[in-house]
Amino acid sequence: MTLPLWWETDGLRVIHACWHAREIAIMRNFVNQDASLTEDGIYASFAKGHPAHNAVEILLKGLEIALPAGVSFFDKDGHERTNTRIRWWDDVATTYRSAALVDPETTALLPDIELGPEDRLEYDHAASVVFGHYWLQGNPGLTDRRRLCLDYSVAKGGHLAAYQWDGEAELDPSKLVYVS
Repeated sequence: MTLPLWWETDGLRVIHACWHAREIAIMRNFVNQDASLTEDGIYASFAKGHPAHNAVEILLKGLEIALPAGVSFFDKDGHERTNTRIRWWDDVATTYRSAALVDPETTALLPDIELGPEDRLEYDHAASVVFGHYWLQGNPGLTDRRRLCLDYSVAKGGHLAAYQWDGEAELDPSKLVYVS
C-alpha cells in the first residue's frame, strides 16, 4: 500500500507496464495523492470485473487485445490464448504480427493485418514515459524521444538498464546506461 502505481512530474512519467490515460483516470478514485492504493483501492483492484481491477491489470501487466476471430496460439504453459499483449509504445507496431509480445515462432503464426483503431494506444502526452515489464531482448535503446522500456531481461542473462533523467524535455540516448 505504500508503493505508487505510477509516478509523474511535469516532464517525466514512470509506470510498471503501460501508461494508459483512461485507466489512470479510473484509478485516481482509488489512490492517495502519491498514487499508492487506498484501502478501498486494494479491495477494488482484486475484485474481478471491477473497473479498478481491469485498470490495475493494464497498468501493471500491459495492454492486451483480442486476436481476430478464429486466431489463437498456445502459450509456454500450453494454454490456448485468444488475446495478446501488445507493444503499445511502438507506433510502427500496427499489425497483430508486429504488435504482439510473443515468441518469434508464435509471431510468424499471427496475421499480418492492421489492428483496429480501438486496439491501438497512442501515447500523445508531452512528458516522456519510462516503463518496464516486457523482458525485451538485445541492447537497450529508445523507442523514440518520449518512450523508453528499461526491462531487458537481466534475470535471464540480459541487461540491467537505467536512465539518468535531468529534466530534459526529450529522452537522450546518451543518458541510457546498461550493463550485462
